[in-house]
Amino acid sequence: MATALLTNESQFYELTGASTLAEVLATVNDQVARGSVGHLRPAPTGYTPLDDVLNGGLRPGDLFILGGPSGVGKTIFSLEMARNLVLADPEASAMYICYEHDRTHLLLRLLAMESAEMKLGDDALNLRRLNAMMVDAQHFGLAERLRSDPIYAPVVARIDRYADRLTLVKASGSQTTIEQIRLLARRLMSTGRRTLLVVDYLQKIPVELSTAVPETEITTYLAQGLKELAMSGGLRILAVAAADRAGLQSRRMRLHDMRGSSAIQ
Repeated sequence: MATALLTNESQFYELTGASTLAEVLATVNDQVARGSVGHLRPAPTGYTPLDDVLNGGLRPGDLFILGGPSGVGKTIFSLEMARNLVLADPEASAMYICYEHDRTHLLLRLLAMESAEMKLGDDALNLRRLNAMMVDAQHFGLAERLRSDPIYAPVVARIDRYADRLTLVKASGSQTTIEQIRLLARRLMSTGRRTLLVVDYLQKIPVELSTAVPETEITTYLAQGLKELAMSGGLRILAVAAADRAGLQSRRMRLHDMRGSSAIQ
């Protein structure tokens, strides 16, 4: 039984099954002829030379792992990668699923990030300054407070450009399972745009177990689940991975320093 290729870009994926090479060639030829190739374009990360190494950026169907010890900037890097995509491409959407921070914290990080990009010097926003502003502007509103200031109004205006295409998810270490991530991914896929799904982080995804299972097997299950989701949904997925104890002592992080490294590899 031949496999159908869904050509609506909002739900592009290949159904499980078999197709002859001739059928695949005909389908791809039809997509190209109709200009329905947006889903195939790489999504630039916004970093040079990383995009050159990745041959243009992140591609649909791929699972990328970002690893490193605590405090080196994994969350900032992955959050900025999602921001870079939706800022540069008005047809792109991203979702950031975070097990470490709440949505307000991520918003403040983005405000500080945009402020840094605008090189405001001593006036640049940081978490301490933003928290103080929220206390002082409790009867006025943080957004209104920033918009009323000629220094910070451009920062909010920049965020407004992509705010409705970047979804922030506060994940639960007990409830946001791989199945819940699949449901959230459907919402992202339904936008019909180039998409990026970020999971921060891989080892925090809860798994319901009736018996004790080695961490490597759990990591295998989660990594395979995210890879399957990327393949079946035509998604680009970036998963943050934590280092193990030995890795925290390393001068330079390697793949074997990641928790469940063999499974991730």
